[in-house]
Amino acid sequence: MGNWWRDLGLLTCGLSCALISRAAVAQEDSVGQGKGTGAPTPAVSEPLLSEPREPLNTVDSWHETARAIDTHLPALAAQRALADRKRAEAHALRAQFLPSISANAEIGRQLLTGTGHLFSASGEQSDVSIPNPPTTWDASLNLRIPVVAVRSWYEQSTATLRTQAAELDTQSAERLALIQGAEAIVDLLLAEDIASVERQSLLVALRLGTFTRRTRALGSGTELDILRADQETEIARGQVEHALSLVRIGQENLGAALGTDEPWGVNRMLTGERLLAELEGSCKPQGVEQQPSVHAATIYSAAAERAVHAVDYAWLPTIDAVSSGTYWSNENLTVNGKHVTWTVGGTLTWSLYDGGLRSAVKSEAEADRALSVARATDARRVAVLDRVAAVRELELALAMDDSSRKARDFGRTSIRLTQIALEQGGATLFEVVETARRTRETEIEGVRAQSAILRARVHVLLAANSCVVRANTP
Repeated sequence: MGNWWRDLGLLTCGLSCALISRAAVAQEDSVGQGKGTGAPTPAVSEPLLSEPREPLNTVDSWHETARAIDTHLPALAAQRALADRKRAEAHALRAQFLPSISANAEIGRQLLTGTGHLFSASGEQSDVSIPNPPTTWDASLNLRIPVVAVRSWYEQSTATLRTQAAELDTQSAERLALIQGAEAIVDLLLAEDIASVERQSLLVALRLGTFTRRTRALGSGTELDILRADQETEIARGQVEHALSLVRIGQENLGAALGTDEPWGVNRMLTGERLLAELEGSCKPQGVEQQPSVHAATIYSAAAERAVHAVDYAWLPTIDAVSSGTYWSNENLTVNGKHVTWTVGGTLTWSLYDGGLRSAVKSEAEADRALSVARATDARRVAVLDRVAAVRELELALAMDDSSRKARDFGRTSIRLTQIALEQGGATLFEVVETARRTRETEIEGVRAQSAILRARVHVLLAANSCVVRANTP
């Protein structure tokens, strides 16, 4: 931005001083007393001229901003929880084809008994109550080992793909959060720069009003000049108040981008150039296909394709090896006449008809596959367009900056020529005010153009690079 407001203040004060000097010379000539033509710069008092109070929280660097986002932003925490859930689901699927051990225990009592023969290890007994004893219990330890589970094996790889995609979704959310954080910083820097410009404009307007009154007191100028100066001062006050409100909004937006409900400020040392330098230091080039959102959509598409084939594998049988060791309270009920039995065997499970469930599931999987393919195509298209738009935004910002620079040069030349014209009696105070206003407007447009360049460069950098910074970044 430079120190344009100092130049404008000096030029405007020079114009006003010229007015006072001419009036003073005229008065001195009339009274015959020459005491010089200089006019000191008047001191002004205005609360709006003071710097606004900084928020309690400020960011000093881009890495600190990224750490705050990584630590506080609820959206990132939610996305990471979703990734953890996908990992847990993959682990649950893995358990389906791993050995499992279970324990069972049963106890029962026969309420309806009869009389008959009882054969036991002690011999035959007649006319006894059966069953004897009426209360029995058993406890068993069971082992199940899946031997053939094609669909479970296949779905395990699919779950691994979904876990990778969820992790990429987290990286995509981090990237979006960093973009929003960088934009919030740029917007706040712009609001603070505009507020500085407006405060300097108010200072110039206040000084111009003071000089106008002095000029009028010396017999030059009119009451209309004072009215115009006062009007310009009130306009400048309103613009300062509006600029300060934009600063407060920018601080609140920065706090929201960092994941808090408090306003955050930016340290004066964190300039736009330093922000870009730190961003470039934490980024690495990344192709379109490696962009997290595109890569995740591609993996989701592959997982959806596998889900279609997984339905076909559901037609295949499953084979389990089983073994069970049981302790019986009544050995008379066991096949070996002992309290303990141990069996080994195998189980074949083959679903032959399920009422059309698998056909419906396959149709649903095919629809999901078509949807995921469309989303993958759209994700890549959006990523390419985002990069192109970022480059176009930078080109437009550079063109706007070139135009605004020429307008600023014209404005400064105009105010210089106005000063010369005023000193020669060819300009009025009204022209001074209008020239100063137009110059201020061109300078504000210049500030906006510089901010647009900074924003566009940030967009270009984040669109073509991976700039994820974790909370443990030094």
